[in-house]
Amino acid sequence: MSGPVKGFTGLTATTTYTLKPGDAYATVTTELRNTGSDPLNVWTGDAMDHDAAGQASIIRAPAWVAPGATAAYTPTKPYIGMTGTDPQVFGLVYGTPASAFDVYAAGNWVMSRFQVEVPAGGSYTLTRRLVVAPGTDAIGILDAVPAP
Repeated sequence: MSGPVKGFTGLTATTTYTLKPGDAYATVTTELRNTGSDPLNVWTGDAMDHDAAGQASIIRAPAWVAPGATAAYTPTKPYIGMTGTDPQVFGLVYGTPASAFDVYAAGNWVMSRFQVEVPAGGSYTLTRRLVVAPGTDAIGILDAVPAP
């Protein structure tokens, strides 16, 4: 998937999903390419929503964020996730240190936020693993996924 980034002249985003035979998780990359003559300071990241019974955001800062007021969190592990009582876990494990981003969540949704500079004539790439797994131990499942 590729297209222009609204509000930024010369900035395009291209997201690629790769799943090779034998891989347990898909690798997802998003390249932000700046064709302009000035560097661009932008926010990028991901958002997730889980609309099922017992929905909760998973962030390794506090372990669970129950539905309620929105707040910013500083993760201690490089991932975000969602779970419920269905039982399934899904998440994104980043190829960056946890200190490279923060998380904003309200329990029934969660988003990662990376503030990055895309150099003039250059690019920035965000890489992560897409996790979809059966179970209820979201922290254990996401902690065990290696960074891409």
